[in-house]
Amino acid sequence: MIDFLFIYELRQRELENIVLVGTELKKRGYTVEYCNFPFPVHKIQEIRNKYYGNVRTILTQSMYDSKVLYNLVYRIAGPVSKIVNLQWEQVGTVRTEADINSYRYPRGIAKEILHICWGDTPRHNLIRVGVNPEKAVITGPLHMDFLRLLFNKFYRSKNEVFLTYGLNPSLKTIFFISSFSYASLSKKDINNLKRKAGDTIVEEHYRLSVNSQKLFFGWVEKLLNEEPLINFIYRPHPAEKNIEKLITLERTYSNFKVIRDYSVKQWIIICDKLYTWYSTSIVEAYFAHVPCAIIRPIPIAKDEDVSIMIEADVIDNYEAFRESVSKNYEFPIKPEVIEKYYHVDKNIPSYIRLANLLETVINSNQYDIFWETEIIREMEDKAKSQKWANRLYRIYSAVISFCSIINDKLDIRFSHSISKRIEKQRFAKEKRPLNDASGAEIQELELKIQNYITCI
Repeated sequence: MIDFLFIYELRQRELENIVLVGTELKKRGYTVEYCNFPFPVHKIQEIRNKYYGNVRTILTQSMYDSKVLYNLVYRIAGPVSKIVNLQWEQVGTVRTEADINSYRYPRGIAKEILHICWGDTPRHNLIRVGVNPEKAVITGPLHMDFLRLLFNKFYRSKNEVFLTYGLNPSLKTIFFISSFSYASLSKKDINNLKRKAGDTIVEEHYRLSVNSQKLFFGWVEKLLNEEPLINFIYRPHPAEKNIEKLITLERTYSNFKVIRDYSVKQWIIICDKLYTWYSTSIVEAYFAHVPCAIIRPIPIAKDEDVSIMIEADVIDNYEAFRESVSKNYEFPIKPEVIEKYYHVDKNIPSYIRLANLLETVINSNQYDIFWETEIIREMEDKAKSQKWANRLYRIYSAVISFCSIINDKLDIRFSHSISKRIEKQRFAKEKRPLNDASGAEIQELELKIQNYITCI
């Protein structure tokens, strides 16, 4: 029986953090495993055979409704009664946080599970939409623990990392955390988002993202020409594709790099200055005490801005951007705003607070959910129908793979529709290894973490 199963989606965002608390749980004598979502179609049955009826507690990266409950829990592990939502997205826009019907809040049975909160405001928001106060528990931001003094030697040195990418460690290094994910979305992706969030909101954010990115690239190119003795590292959003302009910039300027490797924290602690447009990773710069600025080539309406940024100082023109590279400046967000969302206990790390709570979860029924017979029947029927759908998908996938091989080896051209399917499959195959950590990688990370937590 597995005591704790962590479901994670994005390696760079989640893996270090869940392995930290998982290692602590193992130290306390519990069994822990990790599984990456989305689950590969050809492995669904294998995963289900391994976990169904064999998991005591499952921790998910999100939990919005019965559909997510099915996909992340029932589909692979069955009606697990101990479910914990780590909810890796707890800071929204002003509009989505205010809207109790927003897609970002749990609905139906999802309200009944245990939700982990980073601070007072995320907890208040959940209670406001109907979550039982006892099931919205603050344990602090797990992802900030690696910025504590305890882990000050956990990450690689500047020289070691820079050598890997051919960067000069003696030059001033700028790290930009991108949130321009919308700018590279396909029409299909945009339509899917419209069904979820509404046409107007998605269209407006898409245009804002595309136009802001375009103007910012102009700033970057001008800066690289005027200030050649700097390193500029562009960190794409996990959902962002390498568009042509990024590829061109990297080819043109040897000191401009597009790098997805390592966690954001690894880069924050070895770079001199951090910039972002819309990313809440700015908070990691705050706790790491690294200078940071928010760039806004185009103003963002208050309702659509990130809630912690609405009163922040921003850079809205190239001259100010260039000046900021060589100038010291105050952190753009007031500490009291950040601390309403992120409760960091100076004495007790968040992973200890979370591990203590998880021991209560597994050793009592205080946070259990009750699965009604009707819900189990519906989900089991869905699992059976998907079993046949998965078989058909495997056949379809094999056909597309065969077409892809023919396309590569014989240079045979297919219709636009089939070519798009080939491209999509290739992208999915390339993307999955970026997020799915191997057992050896997780074990290596566990051993590294053990060196730091044995003293606690």
